Amino acid sequence: MIVSSFDKHSQVAEFDPETGALRVFDRAELPDGVEPAGCFGVLGAAGTAVFYRGATGLFLHIGDETFALEHPGTRIHWEQADPATARLDIHRIDESPRRFEYPTTLNELRQDASFGMFREDFEDFDFGLFVSNVLAAPGRRVRIFAAAEGRESADQPDPTRVVLYSYARDLRPEKVAEFTWNPTDGVALTVLDAEWGALAWDYFKTGIPAPAGRVPASAGPGFMRALLRPNRATYYRFVDESS
Repeated sequence: MIVSSFDKHSQVAEFDPETGALRVFDRAELPDGVEPAGCFGVLGAAGTAVFYRGATGLFLHIGDETFALEHPGTRIHWEQADPATARLDIHRIDESPRRFEYPTTLNELRQDASFGMFREDFEDFDFGLFVSNVLAAPGRRVRIFAAAEGRESADQPDPTRVVLYSYARDLRPEKVAEFTWNPTDGVALTVLDAEWGALAWDYFKTGIPAPAGRVPASAGPGFMRALLRPNRATYYRFVDESS
């Protein structure tokens, strides 16, 4: 399966859940229409971790271990252990808890007066916190990586909030535009950065390019889903942040 880098939007990788093998390559080499089924990041001494959707739900592969995160007997807990260290605990019935500690820069970000200017979130910079937050939100848990290999389901809720991130400034994710949709008002757009949010404005005014023709904003949920289709853009990423 294909997974994307949590830290470097320009990178993706081929991941083998059976062996844990990970082959990293450039996103520009990704074949058309391929949607990542997960993402990978680093958890300190434990090394690379892969958060992905398998046949029976969400999984986390760390080292030579694989955790079924949606198993009824699995519980995950994240906390900041000290100013420079984060901790991810995974509890499974009848097994000793597994603890992974790793360096974090969250304290530095909290002291950065410019942080949040582009509506970035702390989870954008901490892989363990990201995983924990996804599992804590039922809507995100259902939607994340669901498009991989055509796994969208007709009974999944339509996206109501899609955010455009730009990686143009030092490869740091910045929220530059936000689309929202509801049945009463339709699609609305808020541009947060006139320069890097121009792509969102273009889509809103002229529609999203698609093989069968542009998908207009008037298509409502169809437009919101089209925003999330796989693409090979290096400096942009659309993310479903519906509640």
